[in-house]
Amino acid sequence: MSVRGRGLRRPTASRAQTETIGVVLILGMTLVGATVALAFGATGLNTARLHTQEGGVEHALTQLDSRTAMVALGDSATQTVPLATAGHDGYHVEPDAGWINVTHLNYDGKSDGKNEVLFNETLGSLVYQDGQETIAYQGGGVWVASGNGSRMVSPPEFHYQSATLTLPVIRVEGSAAAGGSGVVATVTRSHRTVLIYPNETANYNGTGQPNKPYANPVHEGNVTVTVHSQFYRAWADYFRTRTAGEVTVIDAKQEARVKLISTGASGTFQMPADGNSLQLRGLDTSSHSVTNFTLILRPDNTDSADFSNLQWSLYAEKGSERFELHLRETGKNNALSTSTCTIWNIGATVYFSDTNGEPYQGWHNDTAFQTSCGALNSKGNNRTYLVADLTGSSPLTMQSLSSNDLHHFSASGHTLTDPAVFDQHPSVSWEQGAGTSFTAGNRTTIGNLTAHYLALMGPNVELTVDDQSSNTVNEAASSGNFKQVGGKNGFITFLHITENRVVVKLQ
Repeated sequence: MSVRGRGLRRPTASRAQTETIGVVLILGMTLVGATVALAFGATGLNTARLHTQEGGVEHALTQLDSRTAMVALGDSATQTVPLATAGHDGYHVEPDAGWINVTHLNYDGKSDGKNEVLFNETLGSLVYQDGQETIAYQGGGVWVASGNGSRMVSPPEFHYQSATLTLPVIRVEGSAAAGGSGVVATVTRSHRTVLIYPNETANYNGTGQPNKPYANPVHEGNVTVTVHSQFYRAWADYFRTRTAGEVTVIDAKQEARVKLISTGASGTFQMPADGNSLQLRGLDTSSHSVTNFTLILRPDNTDSADFSNLQWSLYAEKGSERFELHLRETGKNNALSTSTCTIWNIGATVYFSDTNGEPYQGWHNDTAFQTSCGALNSKGNNRTYLVADLTGSSPLTMQSLSSNDLHHFSASGHTLTDPAVFDQHPSVSWEQGAGTSFTAGNRTTIGNLTAHYLALMGPNVELTVDDQSSNTVNEAASSGNFKQVGGKNGFITFLHITENRVVVKLQ
């Protein structure tokens, strides 16, 4: 026997049994693994199927969204939309799901803070639900809710741009339900579009009086839009992305709210009465956003001299800041006077202080404006009137002010700021260069001064009329025009609301 053969043994029965057991274990593990793989694979396939199905529903409801808008907003009488295959719960219409409220807060701008509910109605929804996820068309948008959250698939009919809110409210009506494959939604208009705001036949507080109609521009208070919905968090997110208004979420009530502040005077306005204020809101404090501020003043009916003693001011006071723009008659203009009207030179004074009057910045021109001659209406006689362009090119000189130069505030005993450094708005180019340091005797336009000081006092300024001691202006017959560019976001000037009702049928 060779040495290599020593110590080698033949396989025993015990070793054979061990090998058999190993094979069994391997086969068992393989079967278990295959079973687990099949189980997980089935779950994965089921999850994928659900995701695919839900994606199809989202796409179908987005198509429904665009087609419904065509019907609701008058471009089509009827639209038919095939819907994706639904699970066992299927699609159903919920006419009472959610509501929207539009309220004008403090619409009269007074301390009592009167509010007006402009619109308050249900929204309704076309809903698809599968397990814990709900997909719905509501308010002109498509939304998904799952767990405690929600998201937007396509945006609602809520459009805010350049201080204009356009809100065509789409309300879903019906009671249909359908499931499975081959579901078709038919959308028809149930009523004609109703104009909510502006509306010449509607009046604030239901008074029926034409002195406060539902009209643009919106001058006072705040406009709030509140949505109660299962998808309220997604509505709030949309409000945040579309506006810089104040957005509030009320979880306990499932509500999302956005508040937009009115810009006050915009476009043509009637002059406030003595002691009342002209509201300027949303002024851009980083630049000169006021581009037009023109006054048209008519003489008081009892003033037979037609502005021969004009003394009239707009003033504002906020914290330590004081501002006054004063207009007064400074003499007859013989070169322009006629047999019908006397033409007066009108002096203009601009006064500002951010330290309660000590020191102050003063500007004046004795002949900044001249009156004109014309009839108040088609049946009236020619009378003197004044057009004062406060954003125009009339030059004013920096100087100490006398007691005649102001009507509300007083510069007597106070010191003129000299020099006056205008470096608050570096992007603005003054006549003498950006960041100009003005000294007594320097000049600039009344337009530069008006825009500059209003920006310093912004974003909200109340300009109060002071004519009580002289009573030379008929404010009821006087008017003005105000315009600004840029300005703060989150403000509203024009409001457009319509109600649009549609019926959704499923088959």
